[in-house]
Amino acid sequence: MDEKKGIISRQTDMSDVEIEEKLKEFEGDVEKVIKNYMCPEKKINKEPIQSKNQLRYKLIRDMMDKASKDYLKKE
Repeated sequence: MDEKKGIISRQTDMSDVEIEEKLKEFEGDVEKVIKNYMCPEKKINKEPIQSKNQLRYKLIRDMMDKASKDYLKKE
C-alpha cells in the first residue's frame, strides 16, 4: 500500500488522505487514480466502446442464434 501511495504522490500533488480515498474508490488501481486526477470530468468506462458496425453484427448474430435455437426446438 505504501508503494502505491508513493507512486501516486510522485505523480500528483494529492495529500495522503486523498490518495487513500481514491485508492479505495478505484479498488487499489494506481493507473485509474492518476488518470482521474489528470482528467476528473472524464468517467473511466469499464465497458469497451463499440462502433456502429460492431453493434450491427452483434444484432445479426443474436438474431441468427435465436432463429437457430427456435428451429432446433421445433424438431
